[in-house]
Amino acid sequence: MNTIKQYIEHYFQQYPWLKEFIKFCMVGAVGVAINSALFFTAFHILHKKIYVSFAIGYLTAFIFAFYFNMIFTFKIKNKSRFYPLMFKYLGVSIVTLIIGALTLKSMVEVILINVNIAFFLNLGITTVLNFTGNKFYTFKPVGDAE
Repeated sequence: MNTIKQYIEHYFQQYPWLKEFIKFCMVGAVGVAINSALFFTAFHILHKKIYVSFAIGYLTAFIFAFYFNMIFTFKIKNKSRFYPLMFKYLGVSIVTLIIGALTLKSMVEVILINVNIAFFLNLGITTVLNFTGNKFYTFKPVGDAE
């Protein structure tokens, strides 16, 4: 009789990208927690301006997510690629942000989906786009350099 662990391992062998996607989502969830904690600390406790608080949380979470996606999710070992990969990661994030903003606007204003439902639908769409862009562009293996 197969155990749940064996079933999951078999499924991950069939679909190796799925394990990366789950790790990507885990890193993203921790990034959201870091962003939120730093924003609320800076804004409510340290009494920093809202944009300063936002920048502190966002930039720290961005660097965390980039680094942990590089080493944990996509297993990049060549640290000399850090800065070129970071700029690619930033590019994917900007493109995803623009697509997400346009998609959200279209869902709410054209298709007339409730803004709360549209937000969560858009979150799913942008997560898949961000993962795909980073897997096949940012962290694409380059021979034996990894």
